[in-house]
Amino acid sequence: MVHAIVNSDLPSTEKSFERIHEEVATVTGAGFETSANALRLILFHVYTNDAILGRLREEISSLTTKSSEPITLRQLEQLPYLTGVLREGLRLSPGVASRAARITDKDLAYNDWCIPAGTPVGMTTILIHTDQNLYPDPMCFNPDRWIDQGAGQAAVSKFAPFSRGTRICLGMHLAWAEMYLVLAALVQRFSFTIEGVAASDFELDKDNFGIGTKAGCNLMARVDPYEG
Repeated sequence: MVHAIVNSDLPSTEKSFERIHEEVATVTGAGFETSANALRLILFHVYTNDAILGRLREEISSLTTKSSEPITLRQLEQLPYLTGVLREGLRLSPGVASRAARITDKDLAYNDWCIPAGTPVGMTTILIHTDQNLYPDPMCFNPDRWIDQGAGQAAVSKFAPFSRGTRICLGMHLAWAEMYLVLAALVQRFSFTIEGVAASDFELDKDNFGIGTKAGCNLMARVDPYEG
């Protein structure tokens, strides 16, 4: 990316250290911190709930018993419970906490609302994802809400952890791949003992553009090999 900017036809004002630094910081934060935050929340809920952990391990192990070949990303993407666990993590820890606003370029009519041109219009993903009218018992980490056919379809239709439309996250597919592979590898190989924190420590506590929580960026655990 830096090479492309420096060697581009952009004017020199667009090749300043400040601009390149901002680009690198944005890509680093968007590509690392967001996925890490979601995985941290997922690991907490998986390893503090024996029922979830057991079902997840059983589903993933069904792949290893069918073949001696390494599990592929495509195989993992077909696992409904693993997918539900990841979706639930992204529901409660989407990449951005702030409202993603666009400016209307013309007058709009939406239901009973008249929105004049020049008005900032946007959505706050975490508020959608924790709306009890859309997701019953919204603060409960419940992967099954994505599996039931009727409820699951409705949940997916309001699901926007990577935003929507023309501003959808460019790294969405990479993030999904990372989380599928990392979570599957960890639950097959390791047991985590997590103490001293609660689910509320990983809920939205402040808007840092990303999801700010009481736990910060931390998840302390004792890690042991899993001999399953």
